[in-house]
Amino acid sequence: INRINVKIINSANSENHTVTTDSRITLNEFKKKICDLVNQPVEETIVRRGNRSGLELKNGDATLKENRFINGTSLFL
Repeated sequence: INRINVKIINSANSENHTVTTDSRITLNEFKKKICDLVNQPVEETIVRRGNRSGLELKNGDATLKENRFINGTSLFL
């Protein structure tokens, strides 16, 4: 129930990844996890929902569920 797949699109090099994670972790925890995956510094990474010019996700203390992540959500770095 709490497992979701999130598609990660890295705008810097057009790499795509799909990450399975728990929707109860915070956005900051998830951001660290995906930055480790793509070898990109957390402090230099902006996470956007939907597309490259989509909404920037800033509430890092909220869970993925609170940020309305569902299975299949796409994020752009």
